[in-house]
Amino acid sequence: MGEQSGERAVCIRQDVACLVLLAVWLLSVCLATGACLAVYYLCQHNLQCVVASPSPEDVLTEAWSLLLPVGVCVLNTFISLLYAHTQRLERYDSEHTRLYVTVLRNAMLKVSILAVLCYYWLALVPSNVSVSADKWSPEDAQRI
Repeated sequence: MGEQSGERAVCIRQDVACLVLLAVWLLSVCLATGACLAVYYLCQHNLQCVVASPSPEDVLTEAWSLLLPVGVCVLNTFISLLYAHTQRLERYDSEHTRLYVTVLRNAMLKVSILAVLCYYWLALVPSNVSVSADKWSPEDAQRI
């Protein structure tokens, strides 16, 4: 009878560990999705400011255009830190697995944000801005 309770405790621990892994991965995906939505809305706001500005040399327009790169940098930094802290909840058998999971999560975050920015630069900007995309996109890309 003692052997059965020991096996049951091991099964419960494994189930809890599996639920923790699932919860952390769900949190990671939700954070990446939220970051992509935030970047998309920052892009929309940036585009509205550029289209609505009376002149491209307006200082206020230039200041608002810096909101996008600063926002992307802050999101990347803080979400990567959150990924590092949520990693403490997980238990892996080896350090290599932990490293691979961290790299995978950060790559997922950065590639998804880069996809939103590429969509913004290649699809939205040329169709909405009167300035040619060849002049505007590289300047915006250099800020980021």
